[in-house]
Amino acid sequence: MELGLKGPVFPFMKVSRARLTGLLARLFRYVVKGDSSDRGVAIAVREAFVWNMMNLLVTQIVGLAIFVMLSYRLSPAIFGVFGLALLLIDLFSQQLKAAGQDAIVQRNSFTPATLSTAFFCLLPVCALVPLAAWGLSGPISAWFKSPNLREILPVLALSVLFVPAQAVCEAMIARVFGFRTIALRNMGAVLIGGAAGMWTAFSPAAEWALVAQRLGQGAFAMAFLMVTTRWHPRWLFDAQIARPYALAALLLWAAQISAVAASRLGEGIVGVKLGAASLGLMRVGGRFVETLHGTVTSPISNMWVPGLARVGNDGPGQRKFVLDLLALSAFFSVPAFAGLALVGQDFADAVLSKEYAATGLVITLLAIMQIWTPLGYFRDGVLAGLRRNQTRLWLSLLDCVLTVLVTLYAVRFGLHGVLWSHVILGGAITAIVVCVLSRVLGMPIRAYLGAAAPAYVAAAGMACAVLGLQALTPNMLPLLRLICGAGLGAGVYLGILVLAFRPWLIGAWVTLRGRSED
Repeated sequence: MELGLKGPVFPFMKVSRARLTGLLARLFRYVVKGDSSDRGVAIAVREAFVWNMMNLLVTQIVGLAIFVMLSYRLSPAIFGVFGLALLLIDLFSQQLKAAGQDAIVQRNSFTPATLSTAFFCLLPVCALVPLAAWGLSGPISAWFKSPNLREILPVLALSVLFVPAQAVCEAMIARVFGFRTIALRNMGAVLIGGAAGMWTAFSPAAEWALVAQRLGQGAFAMAFLMVTTRWHPRWLFDAQIARPYALAALLLWAAQISAVAASRLGEGIVGVKLGAASLGLMRVGGRFVETLHGTVTSPISNMWVPGLARVGNDGPGQRKFVLDLLALSAFFSVPAFAGLALVGQDFADAVLSKEYAATGLVITLLAIMQIWTPLGYFRDGVLAGLRRNQTRLWLSLLDCVLTVLVTLYAVRFGLHGVLWSHVILGGAITAIVVCVLSRVLGMPIRAYLGAAAPAYVAAAGMACAVLGLQALTPNMLPLLRLICGAGLGAGVYLGILVLAFRPWLIGAWVTLRGRSED
């Protein structure tokens, strides 16, 4: 039967059906095109930042816009209940995925038998999570004193079923530094998940919006990765591969859980002692910090394990690799988090509804915690890349124990007391991490600190300039002062680096340009 379609497909676009089909075919071939494994580490760093900028335009900006719109439809309590559910689910959906991926990369074997065996090792654990969540949701809901958690937890647990395939596919992508694929995956996941969340938010079941968003993101990510890597599980299982893989993944998982348990247990204590509304404010403020992490640290976070695996046991090569990425990370992350800390209140007043006005100080304190990101945030990636899994585990356990003890003491002073205590604790933990990593890499502490020092000096000058501007303009509109402060801070930061630390700035630029092959 003829549909009678002739001429251009759209009246306002002079594009024929054949031309449109050809454009879509070329786009599809580009998306599923494999990443080359012949690139050096330096070239991979450059491409990581190029694609991260593309990722920023969609994943971070659109994702943040969706988050802000949802904040106008959902109360802090709903964000708090969702945050409580994530305390448990992310131990599997995020930490198990990362552990399974790193165990494959460390093994450095990507045969069909190895990949399928890894998939079937992860699958039983992930399949048990929704069942356990359904059976234990009642007691967990009663313990957190949040009745809505009983309904949300079992449904949110379904997202864990996407983990086995994602872990295998992301290991294949990490092997070839496939940041283009990761960026495209993130863009699509944000759009699909955001559409699902917004549609639900404006329906009678608005309280399920965050759950719908998470499930939509996970389903799209799994499907996209399997298409782009052209991988699917086969009926292959090798017991000789399964045993060492499972042990490595279990140790990495323990380290991953310990690494995030500190913040998750801290959030859990806040939720139990101070209520879901306080945890909701903490989660809302944390969303903006997570956005910056996705922008300025995500590419480097994905570089440590495959990059150090490529360097091998070459001590000088390992030290050069670490110091180069440390300097590059400091150049981007220190001014980003220092800037967010400086304009946190203006940002909350200009962007969020009045119901979230108290989030301003929360954003500031959470951002201050992340100022030490270059020195300590990447410890798990460095130690995993060096195969120091036990050292990584002990550091994570120390972090976890100290965080729980400090939070239990500080919670009596309210949410702000907890956050201030975490600021102080974060500095102490960073000092310990610097000592450990310097020893593991066989370099003086001053060399490790020196790689990031110029960024901190320039950020201090930036802080003085922005604080001076705020003192002189107390009655300026928050949005206008936010824009002026961001522009002034960026100019002062770059100006100090150009005038006082030009060789360091040039070194960071060379690393970003990828002129040398490692």
